[in-house]
Amino acid sequence: MSFIIQITKGLIRDAILRRKIMGACVLMACVMLLAGGTVLWRSLTEEPWAFFVFWAVCLWMTVLSLLLAVYDLLLVRMAARLERERLQRKILTAEEIRDHQ
Repeated sequence: MSFIIQITKGLIRDAILRRKIMGACVLMACVMLLAGGTVLWRSLTEEPWAFFVFWAVCLWMTVLSLLLAVYDLLLVRMAARLERERLQRKILTAEEIRDHQ
């Protein structure tokens, strides 16, 4: 179990990979939505368990991409805030040095 947790942490911490996973989940959910509403509709309505499993997986793909998007948004906002604070400290330091000369 700890191996799976370590892999998950690695996937979430890499921004490029996280965004690729998010895009793949959105694409998969869209394909499932299209297929489930057209091509597979008759097959899904004949078997209640297949209907439930299919739409549960589609829902999970949608929720996963939403959670990854919110996580990515929070990380981007945090990085912007840290960079803004760093630049403010740099400007203040430069002004203090100039004032003492």
